[in-house]
Amino acid sequence: MAMYFRVVIFFIFSLFAWCNEVENDISEKQKEIYFLKGQLWNIEEQKKNQENLKLKNGFFVGATIGNSAFEIKNIFSNVYHPFLFGIRGGYQKFFENTQAGFRAYLDYLIGAGFVESDKYIYQNATVNFDVMADVMFDKNKKYGIGFFGGYGMGILSTQLEYTKSFLDLGLFVNFGISVILDIRHRIDLHLKVPPIKNFGNTLSTKNLYLITYYYNF
Repeated sequence: MAMYFRVVIFFIFSLFAWCNEVENDISEKQKEIYFLKGQLWNIEEQKKNQENLKLKNGFFVGATIGNSAFEIKNIFSNVYHPFLFGIRGGYQKFFENTQAGFRAYLDYLIGAGFVESDKYIYQNATVNFDVMADVMFDKNKKYGIGFFGGYGMGILSTQLEYTKSFLDLGLFVNFGISVILDIRHRIDLHLKVPPIKNFGNTLSTKNLYLITYYYNF
């Protein structure tokens, strides 16, 4: 009888040890599967990032609309509010494994109109450099918002038919936010600050408020 109990106890302990070993093997296999899934996810993310990076980098072209204002101070002070339209073209580059990059581009804007009987033409042309940072919302990283800031060097020209015209060359400040659609499409809400806002007691210029759409090739 004692021998029978010893055999049973030995069998139970052996079965317990075997079950524990099987459980450990299953746990190790699960860890390996989890690790392999993590590696596969990283590979897929890197591949996705590389594909998106190729779409983000490159030349772009777009169109701009906006508004600004300037005031001519003489006997009768007149405030002019030109509706602006123009073009943009340049190149942008994003760094690997990040959502940060930079762009260099040319902006040209023109607006015209009348205040009473005085015809005017307003022009702005700048060469710009901005740093950029994007925040993507979807899992494929194709839609999101971006932030940018930088500077531009160029001219601001106001030509009036019956009063003095002005031309200013200097450094402009750029900053704003972007809406990113399917990677290649970008809409900028852009504030451009001119270098000099007052020319003596005659001319006072204001900021440029712009909306730009551009497509990245």
